[in-house]
Amino acid sequence: VKGKRVFITHGHSYWVSVSEERLQAEAQRRGVDIVMYGHTHKPSYTEKDGKIILNPGSIAYPRQPGRRGTYMLMDVEENQDIRTELMYI
Repeated sequence: VKGKRVFITHGHSYWVSVSEERLQAEAQRRGVDIVMYGHTHKPSYTEKDGKIILNPGSIAYPRQPGRRGTYMLMDVEENQDIRTELMYI
């Protein structure tokens, strides 16, 4: 995507309910810039070691406190910062 390498996964194979550590290691191994994952139904955004790791949450079955449905918008421009915004239903 606009010169950025993206890895999209469900997340359960990387034990994301416990921590993002395995997913971060996989991002490093694959040499990606952005990781998008699901499984927890909770929004999350982490920047570590030059990588963005995010979970948009869930529109239909949110599990974070307040239980408001969420999704994320992302704007990727070539050779520029990546902007994300968490949106609520």
